[in-house]
Amino acid sequence: MAKLNANGSALLYATVLGGSNGEIASISGGNQLAIDASGAAYVVGVTQSPDFPVANAMQSVLRNTSGFLTKVSPDGSGLVFSTLFGCQAFVNRARGIALDGNGDIS
Repeated sequence: MAKLNANGSALLYATVLGGSNGEIASISGGNQLAIDASGAAYVVGVTQSPDFPVANAMQSVLRNTSGFLTKVSPDGSGLVFSTLFGCQAFVNRARGIALDGNGDIS
């Protein structure tokens, strides 16, 4: 992921989010990226990587193919949180993300 300045003339940061076995951030339908009022980026997708980066996670262990939800700080310096979600029996997919006026995730 990358962040440019407001007029697109300069790169503010660029980073890679993922582990060793591959991620998919673009599954049919929905937005996989949302930006809050502070400029923090929220990314959802699917991972098969047991080493997917987690921070302040509700679930930190990969189960089968897990969905993920990650919040990157506004300056790109780190993960505010990054969690997996899913169960052993199913392929769990995050199909999109939206933020409401309060910054709550849905």
